[in-house]
Amino acid sequence: MRFLLVDRIDALEPGRRIDAHKVVSFEEAWMPRPTAPCPALPPALLLEAVLQAGMWLLRASSDFARQPLVISAEGVRLGRPVRAGERVSLVAEIRQLGEDGAVLWGEARVGDEQVVLGERIVCAFQPLEQFDDPAEVRAMFEEMRRPKHERVLQR
Repeated sequence: MRFLLVDRIDALEPGRRIDAHKVVSFEEAWMPRPTAPCPALPPALLLEAVLQAGMWLLRASSDFARQPLVISAEGVRLGRPVRAGERVSLVAEIRQLGEDGAVLWGEARVGDEQVVLGERIVCAFQPLEQFDDPAEVRAMFEEMRRPKHERVLQR
């Protein structure tokens, strides 16, 4: 995954749930320039952020052995775009988990307002090493779990 829409993983319960967040920045490539009336992250990319959070949950739940691939997303509701400067809370929960795949539920919120919902996200599993080096993916995951002040000190 090279186009990350998850800034930080706040909490993780492998096999169950992930809480993460994204802060929408004026500097992101898809944002209109500052002269635009309201630079915002489109709802379709917010759905992608929810899916990415769910993929991190599933990778971690398999100890980085499996890569989830989204097959379908049902019960999707897209709300408003999220403006630059807003913090989006991302949650994904595993509803069913098997050897060959999983079913997730996920949402994105700004404060108390739900801006994206995916009620049934169906994923199939493939070996992670077919897509990425598992050690690199694990290192990226651990970096996303560290508080920002620790990341700066480690460099």
